[in-house]
Amino acid sequence: MVEPAANQKIVDVSWKEIEKFAEEICRQIKKEKLAFKNVYGILRGGLIPAVLISNLLELPIITSKKQITPETLIVDDIEDTGNTCCKYQKFSKNIAVLLRRNLKDVFYSKYYGMKINDAD
Repeated sequence: MVEPAANQKIVDVSWKEIEKFAEEICRQIKKEKLAFKNVYGILRGGLIPAVLISNLLELPIITSKKQITPETLIVDDIEDTGNTCCKYQKFSKNIAVLLRRNLKDVFYSKYYGMKINDAD
């Protein structure tokens, strides 16, 4: 586990909140009337949220990067520095994260469950 920087808040979330964030991501996707082919969870933190979202959207989950297409929804647990999400944009621009930390002006995730504002 990576330790947070001195200026970053540590946020504890419950299982109910994780489910709520997954539901919020699905609400955003349904509002845009998007149809994804499948869901991919970024190893390790994105696996459980990807399964939740896959079940809510009734989409198959894939387990190999080789299976990712532009119609794949890629899921991770948090967009912190943006480095991981940036790496996955070459596979699909459709990236969802449960938590998005507001550290920068550029975000790589298109959908998120909750924003973390370290300034609060």
